[in-house]
Amino acid sequence: MKRTAAVRITAVIGAVVVVAGCTSGSGKDPTNPTAGQTAGQTAGKPGAGPLSLSICEPGPGKTVTMLDDVVIEAQEIPEVEGDSVTIGDLTIVIPGVPAAQIPERVGHAGCIVEYDAPGGCLGAVAISEAFIPAYTIPERRLPQVKLPDGTVLDEVVLPAQTVNEVRVAGVRAEEVCQVTADKKEGDFVSSVTRPSLTRSSLTQSSATQASGTRPSARSDGQYIARLYIPRTYAERMYMERRCVPHAYLSWYRLTDDVETSSDDDKTTYTATGDVLFDSDKDTLRPEADPALTAILRDIQAMPDSSTVLVEGHTDNVDTAEYNQDLSRRRAETVAAWLVDHGVDRSRITTVGHGLTHPRADNSTAEGRALNRRVVITVTR
Repeated sequence: MKRTAAVRITAVIGAVVVVAGCTSGSGKDPTNPTAGQTAGQTAGKPGAGPLSLSICEPGPGKTVTMLDDVVIEAQEIPEVEGDSVTIGDLTIVIPGVPAAQIPERVGHAGCIVEYDAPGGCLGAVAISEAFIPAYTIPERRLPQVKLPDGTVLDEVVLPAQTVNEVRVAGVRAEEVCQVTADKKEGDFVSSVTRPSLTRSSLTQSSATQASGTRPSARSDGQYIARLYIPRTYAERMYMERRCVPHAYLSWYRLTDDVETSSDDDKTTYTATGDVLFDSDKDTLRPEADPALTAILRDIQAMPDSSTVLVEGHTDNVDTAEYNQDLSRRRAETVAAWLVDHGVDRSRITTVGHGLTHPRADNSTAEGRALNRRVVITVTR
């Protein structure tokens, strides 16, 4: 799981802005303190729990990137000092207002999840929900004081100010795959595009607790000064929108031996199992060398930092367990061939998918032949 550092901001008068990696066209002014909630944003009740989504938990088959949280540090509210006055032989304590605090506020930005997908497919991607919890400016109170001569210094109460939590819903783009069913040699396989994905921005409003004053007074000729409680201001919190750009796999033409498709950062080669292996075997046929050599030339022309994913696939003949093991062994056989021909083993990952990712209909002989394949994806 990848995580980026939190953005920590000392509480000040004004707006807090986190700039996301994709900000164009948001249509929002982060410096405008009157800006309302963005599209897709919902307000909740105060005191609700923090964001906790299983989507952001690391696990097999996905890559999780945690987004920058927004943090406003705890805001200290100074005490208002009291006073004392001597009336006759008595010293009367006039209480002030104790110090208070608005606790640290954390806006939970969530995560981006990229799901693994077999060669010839663009994996699903999701941006999780985001959440800013409720916060409260605490009540401030000057207590009532009764003096010996009957003079009463009135209580002054500044009510607590609570701003509710806000959330923005998560978004997801599903896996898309190139369709090769009913295709024959020489046919073109169409390109596919996974659309871009955008989660709306999120704004939680500021809050102000008005000031309060207890006026001065006299008691038995003694002057009692006024007490003033300053106003308290808590700034708003703002999270930029987040986006994942679109992804694209280009068209290609089916050939007898190897199919090739490319996008900006990776190239995928698909060789049918009948080209590389005899039926029910995991040792390479002699005829496999020309197909693998063509792929090897491309890999050797790419930077040493590029990675190679070898995936084995089967049809649905025999059990799922058997096909899973056969696909794994075939992927490892192809990886071993690449290593024997100069590709560093540390660059290669092997996966056996068994019968879980068919590209064609297993009810026909032609479809089963297309499903028996090895896919090599080189990511630059």
